[in-house]
Amino acid sequence: MINRQRWKIIGILIGAILLSACQTTRYLPSEQDINQLSQGDIPAQFILKDGKITNAIGPAFGGSIIDEAKQSIKNGVASWSSPIEGSPLLYASVDVTSNTKESSTNWASFFLYIVTLTLIPATDTQAFDINVELSTPEGEAVYAHTVTEKVKSYLSVYFPTPLFVGSTGGKAYIQALNAGMHRQERQLFSWADDQHSAFIAATDGKDIYEKRAWLRENPSSLFRLQLIEEFAQNPPSNQPIEWHKENLEYFANYSQYMPSEYQIWFIGPKGRQVIDIVDAVNNGEDQAILAAGIESNGPYKQFDSDEVTKLKELGLSTEVIVAMIRSGSAPTAAPIAQRASVAAMSSGIASVLIPNNSGAYMNPWTSDDVLADWIDKAINAKIGSATGSVVGAAAGAYAANKVLENVPFGSFLGGMVGSSIGKNTGRNMAIEASGGMEYIRQSSDQSFRTLADMAAYLKSTYSNNSNYADAINAADIIYPGLKAAINAAY
Repeated sequence: MINRQRWKIIGILIGAILLSACQTTRYLPSEQDINQLSQGDIPAQFILKDGKITNAIGPAFGGSIIDEAKQSIKNGVASWSSPIEGSPLLYASVDVTSNTKESSTNWASFFLYIVTLTLIPATDTQAFDINVELSTPEGEAVYAHTVTEKVKSYLSVYFPTPLFVGSTGGKAYIQALNAGMHRQERQLFSWADDQHSAFIAATDGKDIYEKRAWLRENPSSLFRLQLIEEFAQNPPSNQPIEWHKENLEYFANYSQYMPSEYQIWFIGPKGRQVIDIVDAVNNGEDQAILAAGIESNGPYKQFDSDEVTKLKELGLSTEVIVAMIRSGSAPTAAPIAQRASVAAMSSGIASVLIPNNSGAYMNPWTSDDVLADWIDKAINAKIGSATGSVVGAAAGAYAANKVLENVPFGSFLGGMVGSSIGKNTGRNMAIEASGGMEYIRQSSDQSFRTLADMAAYLKSTYSNNSNYADAINAADIIYPGLKAAINAAY
């Protein structure tokens, strides 16, 4: 009886010792002093594109640590944005990956760990890279930088000694992630300062033609839209129309900055815009013949009274103007979408529509009021349906899990990006099913500058269409937030 009691006590003591075992971690600050890096205003607006974790490292943590890490990356990118009027939107992609070259096991500590029966903890250094890349909405990379952060871990099987040199949980990894994002911020600000200095040196004191030549050689400049707006608002007094015509060919975003009094010149299909018709009339072509070709080779738009007056001032006959208005329409009753479009024109909502594909958001309908090829592809692939959304999200979650499974640090940040990767993957699948982003742009002939503009126009113009719901559901996957913006539109 006594022996049994004794062994029971011994078992409790052994269990207590085993329960005292632990693993802790400690952040190892970088040798580079982040305060030595310059900081100023970044002349751009940044959008967090994604935060991927690949072959990452570290222990598994609870949901609160995951949420904190997720917020750390979001806060980091948000703090980089110092918007200045005319600045481009740049997508910031954060990718955290393991760095096997910088990671190492301390074999001396492991020897002591064995000799002292784990009283002295075994240690190893775990390193991971935080990669930041900036790209334009068109997908062109304009900046990339990597920083490496390190976390040291301490392990003892039988003793709580690691508690004296490190902390439990994921605090060390959060500290390292915050420090890495801060270092990235400082480096990015320094790069932006260099970009601004180069821009000033290249354009200061130059005339508008020299600035345009510089921008054509440096199309990815952070100050691209700033210059484009300057070109649009300050055309040469001797040939403003020719200036605008050239710039429309040179710069994708030019039309959205062009003054309204000049926009009428560039309405219509390529090669048969108003400016081309005016040139043809000035060269002596018969307007009746021109009108016949215009009516069957539009479309143009429903001109208001001021625009009709302007067209007449340019020398176009009533016959030509009527042909423009009728172009793309049946001579009897116009289709529902077109009648809605006329109502939108009269209400002024049409002013948000860019008559080409230079905007950031493509119109699901073409200028002749039929669905664009890319949105047809999306609808046929059931993108935006309940099934399509679930499949997209599930595929994204599966992809994230396959990348992160069996990787301890993936457990840490896997939850952080699992839902965002799922959404991003679902969106990527939708884009691929629609033919790719480049095809979406190429198969569109109308676009919008902002999501709010797109929502207001689509709601006003196409809400009575039989295929409206399908088109909006599909477009909302490719342009997240569209449905919410439509619900909020007047």
